Amino acid sequence: MELTNIGVIKDLFERHGFSFTKSLGQNFLVNPAVCPKIAELGGAKAGVCALEIGTGVGVLTKELAERCEKVIAVEIDTSLKPILEETLADYDNVEIVFADVMETDLAALLAQIPACKAVVCTGAKAAETAAETMGCRAPKQGEMEKINFAERDLKFYRMPSSSRAYPMKLEKKAEIYSAMFGELGFPVLK
Repeated sequence: MELTNIGVIKDLFERHGFSFTKSLGQNFLVNPAVCPKIAELGGAKAGVCALEIGTGVGVLTKELAERCEKVIAVEIDTSLKPILEETLADYDNVEIVFADVMETDLAALLAQIPACKAVVCTGAKAAETAAETMGCRAPKQGEMEKINFAERDLKFYRMPSSSRAYPMKLEKKAEIYSAMFGELGFPVLK
C-alpha cells in the first residue's frame, strides 16, 4: 500500500470513516522522502527496537518495521485501529499499544529498548506530553535537554514539526534534524 499517496490516504480514511481530531494535534507525515530518511538516519536496522509515539496511518512505522527487529508504537486515537491493521498487516514485528502515552508505562517500554539513548519529539504538543510523562521540562524547538528517566541518561530533543503548516523554512528544519542526528553519532548526509 502506497501510504505516501494522498489519494490512497483519502480512500483509506473514507473507507474507515476516519476524521482528524483537532484536540490531539494530529498531523500525519506523508512526504515520500522524509520517513525513509528518518528511519535511515535514525539508525533503524536489524537488531534494533524502535519506540514510536503517534503512528498516524503508519508511514514511519512501516519504514521502521522494514529495517528494525521490533517496533513498539503508542497511539492514542483508537479510531486509527482498523486503518493500522490494514496498513501494517504485513509486519509481524510491530506492536501497537492503543493508549494515552500519559497513562502508559514509558519506563517499561524503554526497558525493551536497552540501547535507547534519545527521545525525539516532533512539535510542541508531543514534547510537552513526553516531558510531563518523564517528569522534566520540554526542550525549546530545535534544542536538547539531558535528562535521567527510567534509571538511564537520555537526550531529549524537540524537533520542529514536519508539517508545511508551520512557518519554518524546510532548509532550516533539515539543518536542525541534521544537527540532532550528528549529535547522536549517525552519519549525516550533506
